[in-house]
Amino acid sequence: MTVPLKERAADVSLNATNFLVDLAENTPAKDRTTAAFIDAMQLADQLLAIVPSEQARSFRKRLNAVTVRVVRIKTVEEEMRYDIPYFAVEAGKSVQIVLENHDLMPHNLVITLPEALKEVAQLGLQVGPNNGWQGLPYVPESDKVLHATSMVPADQQATLTFTAPTTAGEYPYVCTFPQHWYRMYGVMVVVNDLDDWQKKPVEPANPIGSNRSFVQAWKVSDLKDELESGIRGRSPEIGKRLFVEASCAGCHKMQGEGGAIGPELTDVYARWKGDRVGILREVLEPSHKVDAKYVMQRILTVDGHTVTGVLLSEDDDKVVLLSNPEAKEPTVILQDDIEAMVPSSVSMMPKALMDQYTKDEVFEVLAYLESVASKPSP
Repeated sequence: MTVPLKERAADVSLNATNFLVDLAENTPAKDRTTAAFIDAMQLADQLLAIVPSEQARSFRKRLNAVTVRVVRIKTVEEEMRYDIPYFAVEAGKSVQIVLENHDLMPHNLVITLPEALKEVAQLGLQVGPNNGWQGLPYVPESDKVLHATSMVPADQQATLTFTAPTTAGEYPYVCTFPQHWYRMYGVMVVVNDLDDWQKKPVEPANPIGSNRSFVQAWKVSDLKDELESGIRGRSPEIGKRLFVEASCAGCHKMQGEGGAIGPELTDVYARWKGDRVGILREVLEPSHKVDAKYVMQRILTVDGHTVTGVLLSEDDDKVVLLSNPEAKEPTVILQDDIEAMVPSSVSMMPKALMDQYTKDEVFEVLAYLESVASKPSP
């Protein structure tokens, strides 16, 4: 599965597909949910795009008789995104999604009707952690919600099995945990003929209307030598717009506006004594050094639940956490209910926030931070 698609030879792919389909037919039903079997079936599905059409249809028919289409989706550690931006399923056929959470934060996966991502995510915020759709947290009671997992804690997984819609189209999936939807989403493409689509796959439209794509995995060394000249002459208005677009304002306050789960940034240049390189590193490498006040705590309760958040207070009776940027009330956990509490060296702030922005745009954001620091607060 690590071999790039373009390097998979047609004859080898045909032989491998034949082997994998035989494997599927000869694997007992009780063993078809193992990680190894799921990986094997995902490889078979990928190889069908290379196999000649008539043979692909025959293989697909045999697979459909003994398996459901399984799609494994993983969360990317520290980046607040799924590793798969889109996948295709055949209309009216059975599908199973396995969501693996390899991130510190809890995440879910909610499938919506086409063009309903933003509405569902914003309604999910209003629902909060209790009594949502089918009792799920952050999932609203809405006819635009098709399917949803529970919130999946760090290093755990959830399985979602359903029948794909009978109408072809682009159905978004999204994490509805507060503030996650603007980065953590993808598209389930429902098609009438999966084999035809795989021969000529078409990338779906971005479900939140973003036209941004990956620019570069920025490192401090890429920008530090140009900081002084790069920041000079920038527009605070452009920097502020990018600051909001990149989701920084969701967690950080600037001149009294914004979220409160991260440090106040109005005086960031004063705190860092004008160290531009240090501030650049904070933006690009948020886990480089995490302020003690904003260290994420992971609590395992005696009944097996995992709760994460920033520690607000702790005494002999209880621990108080802020679990997300939009929480109306903090989460209170009794000390008697805690099995273990472990601090994380990983920041709540996702890394790679600026990887969809150009060098000039990164400088615009840094210049905005510096310009605000030079103004008195209102």
